[in-house]
Amino acid sequence: MSDLETKINSGKSSYRDSIIDAAKQKCDGCGSKELIKDNHSELVCNKCGLVQENLVLDAAPPAGSGSEDGEKKVHWGPSSSINRHDKNLPTYIMGNKDAHGKSISLKNKQLMYRMKKWQARIRVSNNLERSLSQGLSLFDARAGQMGLPGDIRKHVAYLYKKVLEASMLRGRSSESMLAATTYAACREMALPRTLDEIASYFTVKKRDVGRDYRFMKRELHLSIGLQSPHLYLPKMCAELGLGIETQQKAKEILEEAKSSRGPLSQVSGAVYMASIIKNERRTQREVADAAGVTEVTVRNAYKEMAEKLNLQHIQCL
Repeated sequence: MSDLETKINSGKSSYRDSIIDAAKQKCDGCGSKELIKDNHSELVCNKCGLVQENLVLDAAPPAGSGSEDGEKKVHWGPSSSINRHDKNLPTYIMGNKDAHGKSISLKNKQLMYRMKKWQARIRVSNNLERSLSQGLSLFDARAGQMGLPGDIRKHVAYLYKKVLEASMLRGRSSESMLAATTYAACREMALPRTLDEIASYFTVKKRDVGRDYRFMKRELHLSIGLQSPHLYLPKMCAELGLGIETQQKAKEILEEAKSSRGPLSQVSGAVYMASIIKNERRTQREVADAAGVTEVTVRNAYKEMAEKLNLQHIQCL
């Protein structure tokens, strides 16, 4: 075993100690000695910007990670993630050079090629892993467009895996089921996302997403109650360009005129009423478009709240 391998295995020294000091190296392109290490631990020429062939990597584990001296183990390397079908712990076979940086023989190159091919195949060993990999890849793209936070993404991955394990995808669209799991995760984590909004990002019909959501909720025994209308209030007021006083008034209306209607119906009626009271009038059409409901829903919710608050003198616009 070479001295370099001994250093790496023992963890007492880092890989950068075995590489020539950056100040003594020259750029492969322009010959400048002005080499710096970037955030990716690569040597970059400060003059021409060329990334050098030699990498400055810290391949050794942190001090105290070993168990021989009884010290507490610490984490080293990338963390696992439920957002990947292999939990972000894959095995890669890369490169056509040996440990010393020398090119390998043609026979070994052919062997490496076959090993890479078989490794790529066994990464997805069955239909469940294949469906999970494809589904999570699709969800990553949609989640980026929607701006979903990390905890929501993890919960969607968890629910979607449960869906696949229960064989619930048979006869159903994977994209529609992904939209349903996204909607369920948002409901469980109290994130204000409407069914219409999620369906539009997944390019599926709202009716199909709602059907798959009810099916998944029943089969997985998910206890998801109605969301509070207060969750949708800030977002809706922002879309309508309403001030903080109008938003506060709408909040007071929601608390005083409690209704058994759905959250979007309640918040649309409260926002419409508050916009009239605070002289920031918005039409029923504008409020309905912001809430994703119909004008009839806004009008009926408004009338019900007005009767409960004895505000019959306010006229619908």
